[in-house]
Amino acid sequence: KSTAAIGGTAVALVLIVVLSQLAIGVARLTGLVGDDMASTVFVLFDGAIDARGLLLSGILIGALGALDDVTMTQSSAVFELRDANPALRVRDLYARGMRIGRDHIASIVNTLVLAYAGASMPLLVILASQTEGFGTLLNREFLAAEVVRTVVGSVGIVAAVPLTTAIAAWFAARESAQPAPPARPATSTPPA
Repeated sequence: KSTAAIGGTAVALVLIVVLSQLAIGVARLTGLVGDDMASTVFVLFDGAIDARGLLLSGILIGALGALDDVTMTQSSAVFELRDANPALRVRDLYARGMRIGRDHIASIVNTLVLAYAGASMPLLVILASQTEGFGTLLNREFLAAEVVRTVVGSVGIVAAVPLTTAIAAWFAARESAQPAPPARPATSTPPA
């Protein structure tokens, strides 16, 4: 189970890194604006800290908290399906695991969005008090960074479900196809 969960997490993290770097570049985010004190850290270290790298790290750590839950849950579900019916093949395990995963995706993405919203409460207060249009607000880096965090993290989590389910189905089917080791003969203890 753990190997499948780690595999799904690793592949999803690579996807999140690629998407984060792409989104940070396209959105031209500097990483210097936000409620995460990146600007302060940048100034304290005389610019020796890569603020964009710090933003990327924050995105990864934020997503990782939800990823470990999703991948372990998916892997466990697939192995439980296999234990309930060892005759299931990879395709069947995957299809049944994905039915479980679809329900899990909605709740975990909601959890991620709420976690980011809770961590960005000062930002939400600022947004509520602004009279500027949404398009203008969206072009501000502090909001764009939060949108990138939420969207990239959510995409990574959504992608982790089918990835982990496929890996777990492959491992589970492979394990059930292997013959069980022969039972060890019972040893009798002489009466005392």
